[in-house]
Amino acid sequence: MQTTIKEIIRQECRNRGISLYKLAKDLGINLSYLSAVLSLTKVSRPTIFKIADYLHRPDLLFVYEKELRSRVVESKSEKSTQESTINKGGEEDVRGSL
Repeated sequence: MQTTIKEIIRQECRNRGISLYKLAKDLGINLSYLSAVLSLTKVSRPTIFKIADYLHRPDLLFVYEKELRSRVVESKSEKSTQESTINKGGEEDVRGSL
């Protein structure tokens, strides 16, 4: 099982005895924004850089990039599957005809 950036950062915070709230506060960002970045709902390399620096974990940048790339691949694959499902009903593919 692959460990996510969110899991790694949560574990690092637990190991140091700090909450995600304290992490966000120390970094000068909102907790909800931090949660969105860790869930990859929002993409913010500068925030991950700050976290990596704060936790002395430069490898977090690589983990984050890897996770972002895998999300992009999953997203493209899901879109492709949806498009092929729509066109299986014998309907004409009108993409690009407008």
